[in-house]
Order: sequence, then structure tokens, then C-alpha cells
Amino acid sequence: MFDRQQSIREARAVDLSLTDDAMPTNSPTRSVFVGVGGTLVVELVGKPGVSVTYTIATGTSRPLAVSKFIKIGTSATGIIAEF
Repeated sequence: MFDRQQSIREARAVDLSLTDDAMPTNSPTRSVFVGVGGTLVVELVGKPGVSVTYTIATGTSRPLAVSKFIKIGTSATGIIAEF
């Protein structure tokens, strides 16, 4: 695993419009930033195949170890995966 106390070293936009249904992160996120609030459907590290839905406010960063972002059910936009 990784030390959550370390600073964010990398970030990249999550564009679910380009995917069929899901976007793997290739490595677990340290946190997720949401520019425009709404629902965020993800698979967390350690629970493959199990989706979790969060309601996240605009401009919020949440400490989530995400392994996959799910398109169906996600209404939040401006999503940034932080590593």
C-alpha cells in the first residue's frame, strides 16, 4: 500500500464520457477532487466488483482509494484523480 500522509504527487482528469462503463485508475488514488458536485460511483481498492456511490459537493476533495471510476450513475463532473 502507500502512506496517505504523503503529498499528492500526480493528478489527472477523469473523463468518463470517453469510456463505455468504467475507467480503471491503474494505481489506487490517494484522493478524488470533484469540481461540480453530484454522485460519484467508484470501486474501492480491496473490493473489486463492488460499486459504492458517494454524493459529493462542488469543490470537494475526498480521501478515497479508488481502483475504478464507474460511468453509470455518476453525475459529478470535473473529477480529478489524485495520486
